[in-house]
Amino acid sequence: DKPLLNPQLEAHDTDVRVTHLATEKVIRVECKLAQNAGYRFLKKGESRVRVKCMRSRTLGVEVIKKLAPKWKVSEKLLLAHKDSYRVRDFDVVVTCLGNAFYRTNKQANRFEWKPSDSEENFLREIGGGDDLKTFAFEWMCAAKANDLAVLSKNKTNCSRRNCSSKSNCGFIPNYPIVEFESASKKPSHPWVHLEDIENLMLSFVQKRAG
Repeated sequence: DKPLLNPQLEAHDTDVRVTHLATEKVIRVECKLAQNAGYRFLKKGESRVRVKCMRSRTLGVEVIKKLAPKWKVSEKLLLAHKDSYRVRDFDVVVTCLGNAFYRTNKQANRFEWKPSDSEENFLREIGGGDDLKTFAFEWMCAAKANDLAVLSKNKTNCSRRNCSSKSNCGFIPNYPIVEFESASKKPSHPWVHLEDIENLMLSFVQKRAG
């Protein structure tokens, strides 16, 4: 369901709330679009899609001073990530591919669906048929926020120049990447296709039971 909330700055709004009825475990889902023209084909045969995953409103200086002690982070660290999500803001992010194949038509001042021949071929390889545009928006995948965030366990580095904790800041990159394996054409860990999301959701329940 979609909870009807009027969140304050301390509490992030929830796009979709999933409740496991047997345990009453609540899983918060964030819905994000791919970045415009965010598809890339790599020379080694893999494909990548960048997901736009950031706050719609950046945090101002006064708000940062207020929130930093509540969130138990330094003002400097929060300032460096003023438009980024924390790993605590949601549990799972879901995205579709559609926007990755839009380009800017500067003359018409608008975005247009305009995949290249190779991009159309990619969409067919992952299951698209005659209506590739509809397919691209209906094809979805999901990942745990905990697996996307810059945490020591994920062995990733923060790209923010002023980040004071490059390997463990706890923020989610503004543009996490969905990688597709060259052989299977399936999304690589930590992303899973929407048809496999049940196991991803159940992992939250199993963690609580454990």
